[in-house]
Amino acid sequence: MHCAEQFVRLLIHHHRFSEYFAERTSGVRDEEQTDAEKEALIAAHEAALQVVFAHANIAQKGLMTYREC
Repeated sequence: MHCAEQFVRLLIHHHRFSEYFAERTSGVRDEEQTDAEKEALIAAHEAALQVVFAHANIAQKGLMTYREC
C-alpha cells in the first residue's frame, strides 16, 4: 500500500513539474527555474526514492519471489 501511495505521489508531482516546465519553455515565463518547479522536482524525486527503497526492502526479505510449497 505504501508503494502505491508513493507512486501516486510521484505521478502527481511529475505532472506538476511537467506543467511548470511546459510554461517555461513556451516563452510565457523567464528561463530560470522557479521555487515551485524546484519543490515539485524534489517532491517527485523523494517519492521515487521511497518506491525504490520499499521495493528493495521487500526484495531483500524474499517476498517478491514465487516459491512452490
